[in-house]
Amino acid sequence: MPVILAQSVFLSAIIASRIFFQGAALTAFRYEIAAFVIMQLAVVLGPLFVFAPTLSALKRRGRQEYDALAARYTREFHDKWIKGGAPSDEPLMGSADIGSLADLASSYEVVRGMRTAPFGLDTIIQVAVVAAVPFLPLVLTVVPAEEILKKLVGCCSSRRSRPAGGRLSAPITA
Repeated sequence: MPVILAQSVFLSAIIASRIFFQGAALTAFRYEIAAFVIMQLAVVLGPLFVFAPTLSALKRRGRQEYDALAARYTREFHDKWIKGGAPSDEPLMGSADIGSLADLASSYEVVRGMRTAPFGLDTIIQVAVVAAVPFLPLVLTVVPAEEILKKLVGCCSSRRSRPAGGRLSAPITA
């Protein structure tokens, strides 16, 4: 991540130089900025796709194996406890069969939840944010800071609830 941040700061400085000294507009660089963020995602996450076929095959095989195991176990559980195949002296309460069935269900969920890519949406967002954050100060070349602050203050103050009479708090009395 530090390398992505350094590259992003470098590109942001080049764009800032062109904006301040050559009179360019930030909007003229929107495609370069978008391409840079996408390129960083591809460079960082792309090599991890090497593992995707193996992970996909393992997930498929695991689901087949656990499907077969779960089908056999639930069939035997049904025969024993629902159809009455359990010995009469074996109580249902405290039986390890029910706990094992729950363990099998949670193991199956782990296999079912396996990803075919070794990263998730959170990783994509992290890389994109690190690559994009250094460009945020350049927004001030398009929208003045005063406008941004006014909108933020207006947004925050409109969220407060106002009691009848329009005052936020009672007046201070000495």
